[in-house]
Amino acid sequence: MNISFKKIWTLVLFIVSIFILSGCEFFNQQATITSIEVDATTLEDSYDVNAFELSSISIKVSFSDGKFKIIPITETMLSSEDQTFLSIAGEHIITINYEGFTTKITLNLTDILTSIFLTYVYFGTYPQTVVADSNLISSLNSLTSTNANGYYEYQGSEYVKVESTPYSNIYQFMNGSTIKKYQTYYFKVEPIKWRVLEEVDDTYTLLSEYIIDKQIFDNAFNNYERSEMREWLNNSFYNKSFSTLEKTRILTTIVDNSASTTISSSNPNACNNTNDKVYLLSYQEARSSTYGFTQNSARTSTTTDYARAIGVYMATDSKHYENGNWWLRSPYLFNEFYSNNIDDYGQINDYIVYTSAIGVRPVIRIIVSK
Repeated sequence: MNISFKKIWTLVLFIVSIFILSGCEFFNQQATITSIEVDATTLEDSYDVNAFELSSISIKVSFSDGKFKIIPITETMLSSEDQTFLSIAGEHIITINYEGFTTKITLNLTDILTSIFLTYVYFGTYPQTVVADSNLISSLNSLTSTNANGYYEYQGSEYVKVESTPYSNIYQFMNGSTIKKYQTYYFKVEPIKWRVLEEVDDTYTLLSEYIIDKQIFDNAFNNYERSEMREWLNNSFYNKSFSTLEKTRILTTIVDNSASTTISSSNPNACNNTNDKVYLLSYQEARSSTYGFTQNSARTSTTTDYARAIGVYMATDSKHYENGNWWLRSPYLFNEFYSNNIDDYGQINDYIVYTSAIGVRPVIRIIVSK
């Protein structure tokens, strides 16, 4: 009896050991990732940067058992640096990371609005790029007088000296250097880049491509006709930015300030029309498909070095980096103390008129050939 029991027990142990060994072999044979690659069938030659969705592209994950699966790419598979490229037009090499494996993809992101609809011209001048060359700075420091515009002249170029008051102490110039508060910088006076909004009868309507300055709208009310902004545009800015010859090409525009150009045709804060050499866009103009403003991204604008140094607000998140806010001329509907502006997302917003960190994108109309 004892012998039979031992035989049975030995047989049970043998069977159990077979199951255990089989289980170990099963786990040892679990499929592992051998490689990843971009699924070429999900790739396109180019993408519109304004509508691009990273998840539209997938990777093929191959396993040791010969099988594979297709996985959409997500931003978590990208480094923070590569994530910033997703909102910037251009050709970018992006590295995809998945479970310790990497592969690369070349993305050609184009801005359809810019490449198809937009034309640019250079006209007039304004301080823009910070001077970083130490020898040039030393030479400018030796100068003791300025011209009528308050600019230093050196070797055929003009420069302005500014004690910086940036909106934030983490802001950087375009060259990557941090803007130090209350430090003196020089900025080169350079041609202004203008976006052509419309061409009619040999006349261009132009909008400054960049946020080139910052001003309050007014110290009290949102009446554009009597605003400090209008005074600054048509005097200080106009006289500093354009030569005598250039001024002969700038038309006087009858600027429509009626309620119909604002958010509501019954806006009680609308003012009289004005006759201006320089002006701002209205609420309705900032939404005009004729001007190319069919989506928020078409309204965003980056800030110049000069604008950053004098205190204009600038976004610092990766998607909207360098974008600023800029004034429109239209009044807010519900009170007389706020005016419309475009924010760093390209959305139409409103701020109290004496907000000092909002930028300016002037508008002019010029004769094309003269």
